[in-house]
Amino acid sequence: MNLVPDTFLRQQAPAALQPILNAYPVQNGMDFGTAAAPSLAQFIKSYSVPSQIDSTSIRLDHTFGPKLSLFFRFGYTQARNPTRSSYALSQFNYHTQTYTLGGISQLSSRANNDIRLGYTRSDAKQQGTADGFGGATPINLAAAMGASSSAGGQPIVDIIIPGAGQGLSIYATTIAAIGCGNGTWSIRSALCQGIIRSNWE
Repeated sequence: MNLVPDTFLRQQAPAALQPILNAYPVQNGMDFGTAAAPSLAQFIKSYSVPSQIDSTSIRLDHTFGPKLSLFFRFGYTQARNPTRSSYALSQFNYHTQTYTLGGISQLSSRANNDIRLGYTRSDAKQQGTADGFGGATPINLAAAMGASSSAGGQPIVDIIIPGAGQGLSIYATTIAAIGCGNGTWSIRSALCQGIIRSNWE
């Protein structure tokens, strides 16, 4: 259940504000307002936002002789995790890439050296878009607020009605994508001799 502007509030609001209020779904539950005192109303509706994850891994091995072998492994994982508020559908996208190069060399009948070189890169992006869910009428909020010329603008409208118990917020029709990425290198080597093992990272 969500709270949305009721019909009275939409009809009595100034003309410039009505398109913003209409970007919320249309009420279909209890109305907490009246014609004399417009307020909020209930919006109740079920929805489905399935998540998805795909993972792929490839490994190549090559033996150069009885004392040396190398391998290369590549992994790629992408995930999509959508969520919904009363006015927008948000997409969270994640991408992870891993690269590992490893080798094992036989130093003697009792000792060998195992080395790994790894690199991992991760990217994440979040994007939200207002849609027509529940009878809402999407609006370009940035343009309505005069912020359309700002590339990094993210307009927010807060609706607070005393006594209604909860405030409402609505964001731009298309929220600017928020992304981040990072890469990490790692090196591991182990020299094994009998039951003695030393590691450094």
